[in-house]
Amino acid sequence: MAKWLRPKGVPPGSTSGSGGRPESVPFASGQALAESTHQSRPLPSLITSALSTYGVVAIGTLIVLFLTPLIIRRLGKEAYGVWVLVTIIVGYAGLLDLGVSAAVRRFVARHAGTGNTAGMNGALGSAMAVFIIMGLAAASLLLVGTDHVVGWFNTSAEMTRGFQLALRIMALALAFGLPGRVFLAALSAREAFLQVNALHIGRQVLVASLTVVVVLHGLGVAGIAAVTCGVGLLFVLAVYLTCRRMFPEMRFSPLGAARRQLTPMLSYGVFALLLVLADKLRFRVSAVVVGKMIGVKEVAFFNVAAMLCNQCGHLLAIAGLVLVPRLSRLDGHGNEDAIRALFIRGSRTAGLFAVLLFSSVMILGRTILRLWVGPEFHRSFPVILILAPAYCLFRSQAIALSLALAKGRHRLLAVVMVVEGVVNVTLSALLAPVWGIYGVAIGLAAPMAVSAVIVWPWCTARVANLTVRRYYREVLARPWITFVLAALAGLLPGALIGWSTLTVLLSAVVAAAVVLVMMASEVRETMRVAVRWASRARLGSHTQ
Repeated sequence: MAKWLRPKGVPPGSTSGSGGRPESVPFASGQALAESTHQSRPLPSLITSALSTYGVVAIGTLIVLFLTPLIIRRLGKEAYGVWVLVTIIVGYAGLLDLGVSAAVRRFVARHAGTGNTAGMNGALGSAMAVFIIMGLAAASLLLVGTDHVVGWFNTSAEMTRGFQLALRIMALALAFGLPGRVFLAALSAREAFLQVNALHIGRQVLVASLTVVVVLHGLGVAGIAAVTCGVGLLFVLAVYLTCRRMFPEMRFSPLGAARRQLTPMLSYGVFALLLVLADKLRFRVSAVVVGKMIGVKEVAFFNVAAMLCNQCGHLLAIAGLVLVPRLSRLDGHGNEDAIRALFIRGSRTAGLFAVLLFSSVMILGRTILRLWVGPEFHRSFPVILILAPAYCLFRSQAIALSLALAKGRHRLLAVVMVVEGVVNVTLSALLAPVWGIYGVAIGLAAPMAVSAVIVWPWCTARVANLTVRRYYREVLARPWITFVLAALAGLLPGALIGWSTLTVLLSAVVAAAVVLVMMASEVRETMRVAVRWASRARLGSHTQ
């Protein structure tokens, strides 16, 4: 990547351009240092890694947009609500990985960067031992507790049987799915994102294709679960074979587990687990509250709106996913200046995209819902208006969590997110009987917004070795102000003169103009990096 970060003939660390100004490109110093470490293969471009991951998200989003209305129309709202609950419950069972996946990404990246193969394999063997035990434990717990879990929800007799069978099938998927996370984490730690994402896309397309067949034949949620389980097994096998082909020096035997490796990994992983748990409390347990306190059918109306915001947030989290291994390598070499530069520029880019994504969701949400799932879901639009601002405040700081994980300083953030999640659940439960799905949305949005504005900046500034004032001024202020102005500019025309196709288009143009004016420097920088990357990629393809 360092090659496309500087003009031909300019060595790393040199200046270029008029006046000898340093190259103002995100990730430059991090890449240059990483390539100088003990590496047997060159590190891929961060932009290539990010774009391939965006490809996975884009295809996944298209599949969700296609499958959601198909499932609702063919199987019914109750069946769709049950499948949403199945995925949430299985996700909670997956928490038994104890955060070791995150530990693998950090420790393997650090060991690989310094050429410590023994340390890397010790970490992989220790992780595999944990995952085999926890995979069997998770599957057993879900199999034994299926009837109790299903009985907690108010579903019809026919749907209850499908609910039970789907959970039992997905329990089997956990038994091999958890150990398979070691292979995925190892590839991510070695920054093999292109290969990982190609496998993800293959799995998504296969699952979607078979799901269509299952739904059209009326096999219900149990059929969807069977497809997901079977394809998941093939996916784990493919990931393992990719690991062996690309990095034959990596060993995954649980017999290689070492206590000196396992102890720090578990210590790191416990707080990473708290982060995952808090994330699930904030973004997924709301659907459970809706299903329990309002009704399973109402899950559909809440979830389609929350899903749009979640997908936008996931797009921003990708930058953090790609940066964790690189930041871990830099932290292993103690290069604080490179870490800080990488963090600030990455955060500015994340802020720009947060404004674009969430202001677009607010302006176009009504139209998207009508075209996607039908006019009867118009009452999901207020949920978008409630959630999108809070998501923007939080996801504009997507790089902050990655920095904390890379430096092993995520403990305080984990506690903050757990507290926020508890407040979310409590507030949602209190407001659900009063305002229905809108009360649940408020219960999700309010603590997220307060934490993003007050608590996260203070915690992040400490980790990044910045003053809080500088963090607000250089990273947060401009995207937050821009979002407010863009949202107002986009929503006011429709509120004043009524919503029509012309009004929506006019609102989108006005909001885009606001973003271009307010964040002109970030837009120029992003376009400059994109053009440089495209030029280098084209040159590389011609060379080959």
